[in-house]
Amino acid sequence: MSRYRIETGTVRGEDWVPGAFHDAINAPSDREAVGAVRQTLAESGFAEGWGDYARVLDAERREIARLALDRHFWEH
Repeated sequence: MSRYRIETGTVRGEDWVPGAFHDAINAPSDREAVGAVRQTLAESGFAEGWGDYARVLDAERREIARLALDRHFWEH
């Protein structure tokens, strides 16, 4: 089991601009950590002001995924 960080924010050019939400989760793999983003945000009461992207960082704070929080994200 590894520790991951989920953050919301926006993207300006190539730059990540942090949003209001961040949380840490435990997951057995990168794939499962990325798969937990929707549930984690929903359970935390996601609000539009948190940003239009989420990213997942590993224990060393390396970005392993960046997800657009668009309609497709929420429907699947």
